[in-house]
Amino acid sequence: MCGTDVLQTRGKTILDSTAKALNKFHELYLHRRHWDRLLERKKHYEGIPGDHHGQILRNANYLDMDGRILGNLLDWIQTMNLISFPTNHRLTPINPRYPSCERVCAELVVYPHEFTAADVSKILECMPTDAVNKGDLRQTSGKVYPRTVWSLSSENMLDSKDLRDHIDLLLARIEFTSAKIQSLSRDNELRLAVKCIWWSKSGTGGPTLWPEQMQMLANLGIECTFDICFFGDDES
Repeated sequence: MCGTDVLQTRGKTILDSTAKALNKFHELYLHRRHWDRLLERKKHYEGIPGDHHGQILRNANYLDMDGRILGNLLDWIQTMNLISFPTNHRLTPINPRYPSCERVCAELVVYPHEFTAADVSKILECMPTDAVNKGDLRQTSGKVYPRTVWSLSSENMLDSKDLRDHIDLLLARIEFTSAKIQSLSRDNELRLAVKCIWWSKSGTGGPTLWPEQMQMLANLGIECTFDICFFGDDES
C-alpha cells in the first residue's frame, strides 16, 4: 500500500471507497461527506474551479489530470475540527427498523423571496417533491398562496425508520456546493431549514442524530427542526 496510489480519477465528490481508503491510510474516522467538504474548501479557498476534475492519491494529495500536485486535502482539516471518537463508541447504531418509530420523514424546505420555485430547482439542480409560487391558486379553498415554497421530502423515498438515513438522503440528493449556496444567498430574504417529522410507535422514544448529520447541517448553516408525534391507544 503506497501513499502515491491513485484512489480516484475525476468526479466532483469523494467516492465511498476513496473515503474508506483515506481513513485507513491516515488512521482517521471521517465520514465521506467530510472528505467532500475538505475537497470543496481546498477548491474554494485556493481558486480551483468547483467543477475541476482531478486525481486523489492515498496520501490525500490532489493532482490535476496532468499529474501536477495542487495540494493536500488534509491542509484544511484543522479548520473543520474533524478528529473524533470512532463510531464503535456510539450508543445508538444505525437501524432501518428503529423499534420505537412508527413513521419518519425529513424535508428540506426553502422559502425564497425573490426566486421562483423553478429558480430554486435550477440552482439546486434538483426537482422538488412539492412546490408552489406566491400568488398560485389553492385548489381546495380558492385562496392564493402568500409565499413561494420549494420542498424536497424523503417520504416514500426509502424504506427506513431511522431519521439519520432520511437526512443523509436529502443532503446526498442535493449535493450542496459553494456555487449553489452563493447563488441562493443572493436572495437576502430567503429562508430554509430541514424539517423532521417523527411518529412514536408506543408513546416513548425519539429520533437520534449522529455527529455526521449535525456536522453536515452545521457546515451548511442549515437549521434542523423536529415535530414529534405520540399516538396512544384508540379509545373505545
